[in-house]
Order: sequence, then C-alpha cells, then structure tokens
Amino acid sequence: MHLKRLQDGLLIALLVVAGLLASGGALLAYLGAFNRALTQGEETLTGLLVAVERTASIGAYADDAILLQEVVDGLSLNPLAGFVEVRRVNGSPWVVARNNKTTVAQDDGSIWVERQLKSPFDAAEITGLIRIAANMAVLRSAARADASVLAWAMLSQALLVAMLLYVVATRLVSRPIVELAAFLRAIVPGTGQRLHVPAFHQHDELGALISSANALLISQEQTLQRERDLRAQIAQLGAEYEAIFSTSSAGIFVMTQQMQLVHCNPRARFLTGWGDDSAGTQRSARFVDTTFAQPDLFHGMVSRATLHGGTESADLELRGGSGPTKWVHCLVTARAPAPDQPGERSGAIEGVIYDITERKQAELEASHRSVHDPLTGLRNRRGCDVTLAQMLESARTQASGLCVIHLDLDGFKAINDAYGHAAGDEVLVEVARRIRKQVRRGSDLSARVGGDEFIVALRDADEGSQHLCDTALGLLHGISEPIRLGNGESVQVGLSMGIACFPRHGELASALIHNADMAMYEVKRSGKKAFAMAYR
Repeated sequence: MHLKRLQDGLLIALLVVAGLLASGGALLAYLGAFNRALTQGEETLTGLLVAVERTASIGAYADDAILLQEVVDGLSLNPLAGFVEVRRVNGSPWVVARNNKTTVAQDDGSIWVERQLKSPFDAAEITGLIRIAANMAVLRSAARADASVLAWAMLSQALLVAMLLYVVATRLVSRPIVELAAFLRAIVPGTGQRLHVPAFHQHDELGALISSANALLISQEQTLQRERDLRAQIAQLGAEYEAIFSTSSAGIFVMTQQMQLVHCNPRARFLTGWGDDSAGTQRSARFVDTTFAQPDLFHGMVSRATLHGGTESADLELRGGSGPTKWVHCLVTARAPAPDQPGERSGAIEGVIYDITERKQAELEASHRSVHDPLTGLRNRRGCDVTLAQMLESARTQASGLCVIHLDLDGFKAINDAYGHAAGDEVLVEVARRIRKQVRRGSDLSARVGGDEFIVALRDADEGSQHLCDTALGLLHGISEPIRLGNGESVQVGLSMGIACFPRHGELASALIHNADMAMYEVKRSGKKAFAMAYR
C-alpha cells in the first residue's frame, strides 16, 4: 500500500543520504589519515637521522668509511628506510645502503630526509651529508591501512545513525500515520466518530494533524447534514412542482434543440391529442409537424427566441383532424446550451400553451362580421373596400386586368312593400346565393354594399374577356329567374349592371366603383335588365 512504500522510501532516503554523507566523510578522513601517516613516517625518519647524527659526524670527521657504513646499514634495517647514503662535502657518494635493494630516485615522489654532518669540535665545519629516502611502498601501505580503518569506522557509524533515525521516525511518525489512516478508513462519515489523540502526541505536529482531521470530520458531518436537509427540501419542492406541472391548466412541453419532444404534462397531451410520454423517439421528432397546422410559424418563434434569448408568443392553430378547429396561445423560450454540459439536451426549448379556441372563434366571428353582410354572407362595404384594394394592388404588381361590376336590383322595392321586409330579406339572400354561383369563389369578389346594391370584382379580366361576358350574362339571367318565398309566393326581380375595368376606367377602387355606378344608372335610364360598360 502507499503508506508502506512511503516508509520504505524514508528508509531508502535515509540510507542514501547517510551513505553520501558517510562516503564524503570517509573520503575526507581517509585522505587526512593518509597524509598524517605520511607525515608521521617522515618524522620517524627524521628521528632516526637525529639518533645517528653524532656517530655519523665522528665517522665523517675521521674519514672512517667503515663506521659510516655501519651507520647506514643500521638505518637501512628500518622498514621505513628505503635508501640511505652519506655524501662528502663536495657531493660525491661516500657510503650507501639499500633496504631490500630498493631503487630510489630523487624525482620519483619519495620522501627524502637529510642532515648535515658537522665536526665534533667545530659546529661551523661541515664534514658531510647523510640522507634517507623513505620506503614509499611500506609507508603508503601503512598509511592506507590506518586511513581505511578510520574511514570504515565513520561509514559504519553513519549507517548506524541512519538506521537509528529510521527506527525513531517509524515509531514517532510512520507508525502513528499508518494507524491514523486505518482509523480514518474505519470511520463512517456523518456518524459522530472522532480520532483519538495519543497522550504522547498531544502537543506535536501529529497531534495537530489528528485535531485537523477531527475538525474536517466535524465539517464533513455538518456538510452532510446540510446536504440531507437540502435534498429533503428539493424533494419536497420537486413534488410540489410535479403537482403543479401535472395539474396546471396550461399545457407545458419541453423539447430538444432538434425539435424532439422530451416531456409534456397531461394538459398539453389533452390539447394536442399527443398521447402519453411513451411515444417513440421517431414519433417525438414529428411533434411540431403533427401538432400545429402551420409548423413554420412555430419554427419561426423558436428561431427568434434563440436569436434574442427571450420569449416569443403567438396564436397558433392546432391540427384538429375531422374535429373542430382548436387554437392555442403559445409561449416559447429557448434556453441556450451550458458551456460545461455539451449534448443535445444541454439546451432546451420550453413551451406553454393555453386553450384560446373560444376567444379565437369570437375574434374570427367578430372579424368576419366586420367585413361581411350578416344577412347574405357576402362582403359588406368595408370588406369590399379592403378586398378590392388588395385585388388592385395584385393587378398592378402582376400587370393583369380587373373588372368591377355594380349591380342594382330592379323591382325589389315593390316586393318589399308588397310582402314585407322578411320577404325582401329572402329575396336578398337568394340573390346573394345566385351571385356566388356565378363568380369564382377563390379569386373573385362578391359584396353587398347597399340595400339592393351589390359589387362583383373579377380578377384577371378586362373589357374584352370572355370571362367578363359570361359572368355578366350569367348574373343577368340567373338573378332574373323567379324566386319562391317562404309563404309560397313566387316573385321576380330584374338586374341593372354597370362595368368598369382597370386601368382603362380608373386606377383607384373609388374611381372604378364610381364609373361602374354611372354605367349602371345609364342602364336603368335606358330600360333596365341589362349591363353596360363605362364610357371612359
């Protein structure tokens, strides 16, 4: 485990550091001991020369070679002496002795010790020179032996100290840390368990570490308790929001940015007829297309909400199939994807829909009433003006023709006076039905602009077109047919019509209607039950 490796690492580190320090110290001790041994050897040789100096001085003064030879032979018996000689004052060799026939040169690095030989009677008189060359092999061997003993002693001492430090560190630091780790692993968070601080470590770093660990356990326990409380609050809020979501009078749905349905509440399923959330992914991807009558409007709302980061609203028609048309007021909010939450669901499209079918029907009915005659169902004066203006704009843009026919019933007042207003209304309703039968429902205009006055506008027609002629004749003959009233009586009305064509007879709706009206009155003056084209 990691703690074991840490303890082994401590041992290795101590051994390496101790080894490096001991090696450095041993090297320095070795060099120092070696140099001291050489110095001591030199001092020993000097002492030997001092011991025989008196005898050698007498031999040199007496020029006694035998005595001098005995002196140098005696010196050469010392293991440290490699070469001994006595030289005359002029520098020539006098007597020589070698230890084991050692060859010594002046420049081979050997240690040389020499003393001047003086007259026994006159210290100022120099009679010769005695020299000893150290036996370097013996001297170095002895020096190495002494230095090695000292170096090994220091190395062993350093390693012993390292081991002692390791044992102490293990007992004081490593073992308590291992025990602390074991205690920590055994503690269950949030249960109130705490670590025990040993009496021996009450006031040291390990005691501070254990106290800090206990403080962390306390903080963790408090944090866990706060987390439990927050989770309980979140669970409660979630339940409340889920209840609101499920029972809301508004339909709520959530979609991905790829327009795939993720979730919707029961109200949304009821309004859209979508079913439950178990619908497959492929079907969920068609939610918009199968729910809204004009999916492009919804897509446009989403695009604007995504672009501006706000909420878009609009009234949308739902696909109702064979049932009645349903309308909803839709609010759409596009939530941008979070930078740290990539994926298709990191951003969402949230929608809220309210059933406005009754309001929309009322609005549509009001709008219809504002531009339609309540009796005949044809366009009224206002509806005629609006639609005719649109038709003229289209004719200008497409450079096409447009003809306006002003119709006025002949004999209607007599029927109204003879049979009453109810009968008159029946006549007007039937006339309107016959007018609608003659015009093209998708493109032409039919309107009631007065008591018994009507306007018909034909798109893509001019004064010479067959469509204009056929329509005028169809209106003239169709409306002149007898009309059976509700009381069983049969009545008949005539028809006078004036025609004005764009752009020859005017470029404005008012001008076309006026010129058609003038042509219609000309027909009435000429005998009625006919149609005529405007003059200009």
